[in-house]
Amino acid sequence: MNDALSRLVPPLAVVLIATGCASPSGDPSPAPEQDPAPAPPSASTQVHVLYNGVSNDRLRGVDYEVTVEFGSSISDGGECDLASPENTVTVPLTLTLVNTLDPEDQGESKGESVSWSAPRTLAVEPVGAAGPLRWAPHRPGHPCTDQPDVESAVSAAWQYREQAVMTGYLTGVPEQDPTGTGVQLEFTRELWQIQDEEPTPLTVVY
Repeated sequence: MNDALSRLVPPLAVVLIATGCASPSGDPSPAPEQDPAPAPPSASTQVHVLYNGVSNDRLRGVDYEVTVEFGSSISDGGECDLASPENTVTVPLTLTLVNTLDPEDQGESKGESVSWSAPRTLAVEPVGAAGPLRWAPHRPGHPCTDQPDVESAVSAAWQYREQAVMTGYLTGVPEQDPTGTGVQLEFTRELWQIQDEEPTPLTVVY
């Protein structure tokens, strides 16, 4: 081709059109990560109560921290062999009591001497259509109980910062949407005459 002809014919243009992207191996792009499942509920509260007992004798007191922690659902009834109704699951929960009565703070209250003791009263009830609730025994050979066996779990010589742990099993928790189900804790007895700082019930729900 002479110089004149080459000036009339433009150079060959190559056009590449991208119609999509693929990984070198041909595999599709990975799916976006799903949000992790929410953590099971838990809560803590401080219990500090001064009261007169049933016989209206000297002023008594308890001082401890209580923590409730739910675990992941289980397929069986745990130690208490509970059967969950259809479309519900059984959820274990751990109840931990910690002695927070500092020996250096065991003084008088409003001029009265206080007899401090280990807790012996604690009631836990299901809320939000869940239940029943059973507690594993602390004494070998004994059956599960409707309420935590505080007297067996907490020794009379309970020391400062010492812990007591109890395990329960809550059935009837909806498998798909457990919102609003859980437990409520009460820390006093009806026969007590509360003199100071009546604790608010602790509710722990999904």
